Amino acid sequence: MKIAERARRSIVWFLFLCSSLAIILTGCGGGGGSTSTTDTTSTGTTATLSGTAATGKAMANATIKIKDSAGTTTSGSAGTDGKYSIDVTGMTPPFLLSATSDTITLYSGIDATGVANIHPFTDLIIRNWYLAKGTDVDTVFNGTGPLFSPPAAAEIATMQNVIKSILTTQLDLFLDSGTFDLFSTAFDADADETGFDALLDKTQVSLSDTDVKIELTDPVSGTVIGDVLTLPAGTDISTDTNPVTTAMNAVVSGLSDLQTTINTNACTLSGTDIQPYFETGFMYNGWNIDQLAAALQSWLCPDGTNALALTISAEYVAYDDAAGILSAKLTFKDSTGHREQVILRFQEVSGTWIALGDGLPADIKVRSRVESHIKSTGITFVDKSGRSRL
Repeated sequence: MKIAERARRSIVWFLFLCSSLAIILTGCGGGGGSTSTTDTTSTGTTATLSGTAATGKAMANATIKIKDSAGTTTSGSAGTDGKYSIDVTGMTPPFLLSATSDTITLYSGIDATGVANIHPFTDLIIRNWYLAKGTDVDTVFNGTGPLFSPPAAAEIATMQNVIKSILTTQLDLFLDSGTFDLFSTAFDADADETGFDALLDKTQVSLSDTDVKIELTDPVSGTVIGDVLTLPAGTDISTDTNPVTTAMNAVVSGLSDLQTTINTNACTLSGTDIQPYFETGFMYNGWNIDQLAAALQSWLCPDGTNALALTISAEYVAYDDAAGILSAKLTFKDSTGHREQVILRFQEVSGTWIALGDGLPADIKVRSRVESHIKSTGITFVDKSGRSRL
């Protein structure tokens, strides 16, 4: 086997081991806010709000209530499919909306007429917004007089982008996360669980007195299989200085520096070169920092002279504010188009976000013995993932 191919298989094995965390999988989402489609004050013009109310299934026959910025209210009912359409002619945006079915009440908000969906993610964003303002949406919605401090379109856009940034990988399984707007993109609460409705079935959203949480769940059993987002309740995520975006930007900056370091030193890369981007004593499934550097060097500089260029990109899969950990799916791609992916956790240490290991040194010893036996006998090894390796 050629040296370059051995190096590539080594780095593939390292990244494969790391990617075992991919069950919690999930780049940053875009979009946000809506644009006015109807002038609610024009004589002879009918303005409506319409959309879908769903929890993972349609909120059949839910009562939909709407309150405008002046405090004027109106109401209507959703159909069995959770869809509603209500005349809001003469009312003044922005609007707050609620959908009530049985004992469940969910909220949403929109700055113009048109589509306004109501589901657990809009509810989380609106409820948390008012907590950040020192009040709660129930009090505001059920009170009299003009709406108290409704979120502006730009703030709604920023808040939903924080949520979508963490959910991008999950969203992209079912739709285009870049164009889908949680508030104003129409969707169906399908019985066959497709599109955005499928994501609602596979996530659990909650807001308590202490925590904001988004968790991945088994859609059959309802069992939680991984945390996606954990924040203190009332954390303001309506500006780019919020803790989630701040962590993401810091990790992106660090990865950019790591990429430059690797490309600059590709043929002589050592553990010392990349150590600043990893925790001291980094170990991951048996690989220490020196072994990782050696594998990267062999991959990117197979002939010892001419280096391949490496790019590193990130998609975020989880953020736990209490632990101060941001998890990201990293994609390593060389100039030939070959790519590998890995899930790593990042934490701020002395003002710098660095990659964490798992502290497990034993696996590399077992693996090296198995590989030695395989190479000496020429047999094919099949691991638990079903992938054949030489």
